[in-house]
Amino acid sequence: MSLLNKISFYQLENLILQKVPFKFIEFFQNSSPEELTRESTLDAFKHLNPYYQRFFKEQFLAADLDQLVKGSNNISLTMESPIILICQDGLSSNEFALALEKVGYKNIYLIEGGLTQLLTDAKMAAHPNSC
Repeated sequence: MSLLNKISFYQLENLILQKVPFKFIEFFQNSSPEELTRESTLDAFKHLNPYYQRFFKEQFLAADLDQLVKGSNNISLTMESPIILICQDGLSSNEFALALEKVGYKNIYLIEGGLTQLLTDAKMAAHPNSC
């Protein structure tokens, strides 16, 4: 049985501020482009200095998920590369993480609760007294 690594908004923000290299893969299978986009994810960190925003943008990986699971990819990603997955609610990324783990990827992290929770936490961080 696998124990997947789940991280929150605050842990991801810390990785960005510490400039820890990782690959950030987002996938939203059943959503329209207006619903959930890369911009939505980036908006969660709009409070950061543009220097850190740029670093975060550089971590995004346009990857074919099927190729990653099959272990054949044309990108510079090793089995030890830290990978952070995000989906709308955390469920799809959980399934995908298990598939990646099964083919040998070792450093897989999930955004707990997906983009929905990430944006909620970002709002709470921006306005801590409004809750």
